[in-house]
Amino acid sequence: MSKKARQGSLEEIIKSAEKKLVQLERQRDHIALSIHEKRDEIEKLDQAAKALRELEKNLKKLD
Repeated sequence: MSKKARQGSLEEIIKSAEKKLVQLERQRDHIALSIHEKRDEIEKLDQAAKALRELEKNLKKLD
């Protein structure tokens, strides 16, 4: 294989690797956003559970 052919092959490998890197970065960003959204949902559910426990406690006081 000539030096020019090897150079072209290496350039194609680099381009392919760069495309894959961009794809992986996008996936990472999407996953990070999803995790952040899930944490927000969990926090809201925790707050709702706390409010329900407090309500239950107050209702027992009324009995």
